[in-house]
Amino acid sequence: MRCAVVGSAGRSLHGRLQQGAALLVLLAILLIGATYVLLTALNRANMALAREQRTADALAQAKAAVIAYAATYGHTHAGQTHGFLPCPDRGSAVMPEGSEQGTCNSTDVSALGRLPWRSLGLPPPKDGSEECLWYAVSGRYKSNPKTAVLNWDTNGQFEVVAADGATYLAGPSTSPDSLAVAVIFAPQAISGGQSRGPDATFATPACGGNYTAANYLDNDTVAGVNNAVVSTVANGITRFIAGSNPRVNDRIAIITKDEIYNAMMPALRQLTEKTAQCVAYFGTLNAGGAADKRLPWGSPVSLPDYTDDCQYNDQDDTLSGRLSNLVGTSGTQIPSTYFASGACPAATNNQLFKSDSSGCPGWTTYYPLWSHWKSFLFLALADDFKPSASAPSNCGDCLEVNGAGNYAGIVMFAGKTLSGQTHATNSDKASLANYLEGRNLTNHPNSGGDSNYQTGPATASFNDVLYCVAPDLSVAPCP
Repeated sequence: MRCAVVGSAGRSLHGRLQQGAALLVLLAILLIGATYVLLTALNRANMALAREQRTADALAQAKAAVIAYAATYGHTHAGQTHGFLPCPDRGSAVMPEGSEQGTCNSTDVSALGRLPWRSLGLPPPKDGSEECLWYAVSGRYKSNPKTAVLNWDTNGQFEVVAADGATYLAGPSTSPDSLAVAVIFAPQAISGGQSRGPDATFATPACGGNYTAANYLDNDTVAGVNNAVVSTVANGITRFIAGSNPRVNDRIAIITKDEIYNAMMPALRQLTEKTAQCVAYFGTLNAGGAADKRLPWGSPVSLPDYTDDCQYNDQDDTLSGRLSNLVGTSGTQIPSTYFASGACPAATNNQLFKSDSSGCPGWTTYYPLWSHWKSFLFLALADDFKPSASAPSNCGDCLEVNGAGNYAGIVMFAGKTLSGQTHATNSDKASLANYLEGRNLTNHPNSGGDSNYQTGPATASFNDVLYCVAPDLSVAPCP
């Protein structure tokens, strides 16, 4: 009888052990399954992050190349100023894929197409979905046909809103200084009814697909923004949408005018230095010989037309003002062995800043930049070096910088507009307060010819760049 009881208990224990083992196996299976699901989710998340990172890297690389193209445009295109951007690649029967179009739309009309990666010196940059990038350029910034004047006063033509359709990333048009000058798109994966089959007209061996923007860039019908369309009107404003919502997956890189011109600042400093050297050159040609180093008058701050070289005409008794191009009044008063009054632009003997180097040695390569930026350049003149002073010039009444030094003249470059400044109208341009800051502003009109000017690092309230002309006519950055 006891043996039967023991046997039954043993079988019961064995059964429980089997059940426990089965439970452990089930738990292991569940754990493996959960781990697999977790790892799969993590892998998908990592892949998504990797795609986003590749997209971000491609956009950053393209943006840097576009800015570099603009900042060196004058070096790569003889006789042109810096700052212009390439036309898009819109397909060509004669140019290879990735080449900028020779001309795109009419003057000041924006253009859209593929990023011209070959013209930018890049391999084809692709986003995380293996799609090549697209690109829109403001009409005022495109290289052909060119706008009349390109400088810090030239605004972009693109508003950019976030995926909510309301938050501005660039713009709005009521704040024109904040508009984007160019936009680069990563089209990402196909959405909606897009078709990215091969182009029937133009070969695209590197990027594949076609040149139809609507097959790559999205249309948010709720926000009323279509990334595949730009305004066809001169100076027209276009709105783009960036980010991710049920209708849009385009990623965007924005290029601002400040990013372009900040990259150009070394060239603009060189321009300021060269114009100061040209002012000094005037002083070497006076009829009184080497001892007579008198310099030309400035021009009025207020001009009828700030784009016309001939409006920058020296005026008697102007000890501070805009930097003069026509210096015939000064040359007649001194007199100069070269500069004398005459008609502009035909006369060859009254301009410092002609399109060739006859007014100032080595000037030819600087003229294109100066012609677009001349409204940003100003002059202060020491009393002892003015045209009506007695020769030889000395430094009884000379200019100072930060309370020190003796300078015959100072050439000033006004940087971008700061808070409270604007160049929107001719009336704005007629106010020196919209260009210069600190003592460089308050010294005007420098009636004694011995004012104390100001230099310092660029801040939110000061960004003037000064070059000093010494009494011996040497030129250096003002200390």
